[in-house]
Amino acid sequence: LLSLPPQNHFVPTNFALKPLPPTDCDHPLLKCSIKLQISVGKRKQWFTAVVTRFNSVKNQILLSYEDEEDKWHTVDSPAEDLTLAKLINPDFEGTLDKKAIKYRIVALAEVGAGTVRKF
Repeated sequence: LLSLPPQNHFVPTNFALKPLPPTDCDHPLLKCSIKLQISVGKRKQWFTAVVTRFNSVKNQILLSYEDEEDKWHTVDSPAEDLTLAKLINPDFEGTLDKKAIKYRIVALAEVGAGTVRKF
């Protein structure tokens, strides 16, 4: 009789995707280009940056600024509140670091697209 060969333990059988690590997760702002209003002395200035990573444990995003400096900021609103309809609204303004920094979205990244850099 014909039968299947014995199972080889070196050949994978489970092809399910592993979940992302909690220190590098998905977020609606990931890969988006944003403008941040930051206080410099007594004045407030706008700086552009790109969201490169999201840490779900600390609820922080890693921003890469124009001068290639990277800095972590705490997001004030949970990721579930940031829906696409809310993000594409031209009047949308979010906050970071306990409302110390305001941000506006310059360009949203499309699903499956790379980082959007619009400075």
